[in-house]
Amino acid sequence: MAHELLIQDGKAAMMYVGKPPWHELGTRLETPPATSDEAIRAARLDWNVLKVPLFASDGQHWYRVPERVALVPESEWGKPACPIFGTAQDSYAPLQNEVAFSFFDPLVKRGDATYETAGALGQGEKVWVLAKIKKSVRIAATDELEKYVLLTNGHDGNTAVQVLLTPVRVVCQNTLSLALHRAGSIPQIYHQTGMRRKLADAFVEIEKVVQAYDNLEATFNEMAKAQVSQDRLSEYLRAVFPDPTPPTKNKKTQERYEREVAEVKRNRSGSADLFESGKGNKTPRVSGTLWAAYNGVVEHLDHRCPYSSRSERFAKLIFGEVARVKTSALLVAQARATKWGNN
Repeated sequence: MAHELLIQDGKAAMMYVGKPPWHELGTRLETPPATSDEAIRAARLDWNVLKVPLFASDGQHWYRVPERVALVPESEWGKPACPIFGTAQDSYAPLQNEVAFSFFDPLVKRGDATYETAGALGQGEKVWVLAKIKKSVRIAATDELEKYVLLTNGHDGNTAVQVLLTPVRVVCQNTLSLALHRAGSIPQIYHQTGMRRKLADAFVEIEKVVQAYDNLEATFNEMAKAQVSQDRLSEYLRAVFPDPTPPTKNKKTQERYEREVAEVKRNRSGSADLFESGKGNKTPRVSGTLWAAYNGVVEHLDHRCPYSSRSERFAKLIFGEVARVKTSALLVAQARATKWGNN
């Protein structure tokens, strides 16, 4: 998938509310949208996905590909430049943006959340909406986290619908993350028969989002109680950034392996440095803890790694390999929090 933002009529298909967010992308709104419909229109995502027949050619004739369809934006279908998001089985059930974005409406209507940002990547293959949950939380009595929830939906034929907790550490703007299906709260929802029923069930269980945040807050506080020695820090960073697989005759060159080794060393070294000197990591009850080690990893990935553009940074931090590593960093820390907190 392309890492660039979807551009329509010369403008990024994205919106945000108030001050520019950390990614500094999108159209600014003075006040939060009151409904998901307003958020969709503001983000220029008020279009539907269409399934169309898929054909293949042998150079002389065109043949219908059985049981396969192409996925395209309905508003662009028939135009020469119409993008193809992807292909899928004929049974694929598109989840339209208006349906996906309405996930947060129950929380917004009762005043527990506001729509903060929404947008699309590539040509529209992936869309997202981010809501801010009111009432920040504190870790170790001094560290403040703003609570956000991200819903992502793919139109490429391969991407499941998922919901992620994405708290932001105020002192350094670290973007922490945990997919709710990993937390056992809301499952990934695939574009198949019965998808709408499963999504409706998730709507009913929106309260699980709030409960998941309570659980995550407890986990972070457990991490802040666990002291981390240099040996423990090395163990933690080796687990988060494991040694790369050595080259084999057919799969990896020596040059690629050496690049991977160098990258792992940079990631471990940068994270170790920020464990000591990262923003907020020198404060009492944070310094020297597993919470500081985890934030050292996240700050390194968020703010020290090079990215070719702001949109590439946004895509990788939220959806790509960097997001996967940050989730792994949290899960590794969770596994050690109780053990180290008692020693």
